[in-house]
Amino acid sequence: MNAQPTDSHGTIRAARRAAEQFRANARVLTLLAGMLPDTDEGNALQELKARLEKDFNALVMLEGAALDAAVRKLEFDVNKLERDLEALDRAIPMGWFRENFDASQASSVALADYATLLGRYVGDSPLRLDRIQFLLTRVTSFFMSPEDASSARRRELLAEALPPVELDEAGRQTAVAFLHDAAKRVAGFTRISEVISSGFFVDIRGYKLSLRQKLLDPDVMAAAIELNEAVNDNLRRLAEADAPAGKEIEAHLQEVDSHIKSIFKQLREDETATQERFDSWLRRNAEKRAAKGKRPGFVPSGKQGPRSQYQRAAILGAVLVVGLLVMWLRWPGGASLLELGASEVTAISPVLTSGTAAPKDNPRIFVGQVDKSRWALMTLGDRRREAQSIASRLAARGWLSGTVLMEQQVVVQIEQGQILLVQ
Repeated sequence: MNAQPTDSHGTIRAARRAAEQFRANARVLTLLAGMLPDTDEGNALQELKARLEKDFNALVMLEGAALDAAVRKLEFDVNKLERDLEALDRAIPMGWFRENFDASQASSVALADYATLLGRYVGDSPLRLDRIQFLLTRVTSFFMSPEDASSARRRELLAEALPPVELDEAGRQTAVAFLHDAAKRVAGFTRISEVISSGFFVDIRGYKLSLRQKLLDPDVMAAAIELNEAVNDNLRRLAEADAPAGKEIEAHLQEVDSHIKSIFKQLREDETATQERFDSWLRRNAEKRAAKGKRPGFVPSGKQGPRSQYQRAAILGAVLVVGLLVMWLRWPGGASLLELGASEVTAISPVLTSGTAAPKDNPRIFVGQVDKSRWALMTLGDRRREAQSIASRLAARGWLSGTVLMEQQVVVQIEQGQILLVQ
């Protein structure tokens, strides 16, 4: 047997960190792929991700100096993937982002990964801070159940996603107090016109801009999100009260919403140059696609159609390394697998035909095969309910993640109790 180098544990730890970073970046790439059309830059990122998947899986065949060199190269390439992802995102104007990014179709894990990535490169850009706040507001509003929606739980969630910032306790308390007072202030208005004429939106926008990176403190961000929720709730209350007689309330609310958005658009940093560059970039890519006889792979928000091959590849690519790769990285040294018996598999889900867990002595990861004929006959709603049931049963066993395959295709991906993919 070949002797392992003395730093083998350090190499394994580095491989684990790189794999976790890669998986987070892959989830972010999936989100961008669903928002943007088919582009050369996007395709290059997909190709890099596919190569990295192969390189990670090839680690199981290496040892010693060869393993160490391969891990160092993977660390470099994963960092490149992350930098290129951030550069692609930075090119997207906030107006386009708001119109075409559908947070309800993403998992809370992916949204948090997205916000975390942006936080590492945010600088003092108001537009980057806007996007991070947008993402984290969606994380807490879409994916925190009512019973979990406490200030402490929100802060805990935000602390996991935000990068560390320097802010003393006095500064933190001052910022939180201002944002809480603003939430109380908006509750005191009696008409929409009052809110607009009072300069309320200018005040809160200006204060958030003055905070810059301090906004990324978990307590401050939690207060900012609570303020956002208070503004939304009270604007709806006022809009309903102001609705003209005989006018459909939803139509009136849409008009009010459009008006409020136009106010915030005027308050945001001028994106004219960014928008022009972005439009030019889209046109160039569309012309290339047309010259090659390809149809664009983008479906605007609110008009979701069948996923393009590009989008399907992005979604599946985000979970391809969960099986052998993650098993090996979490339990190196060729940990033996546990083949589950028929009754154990059925206890996890009656639609499964087989299942394997790892490591054998203390299982934490599950990979199973689904009955193809049964899965094909189920509606998407039924599949989602079954995926949730599987997630609950894996969590009850203390297992970290689960991957369900239909032959070679990933149809369910579960991580830390979160449903990342169902198809």
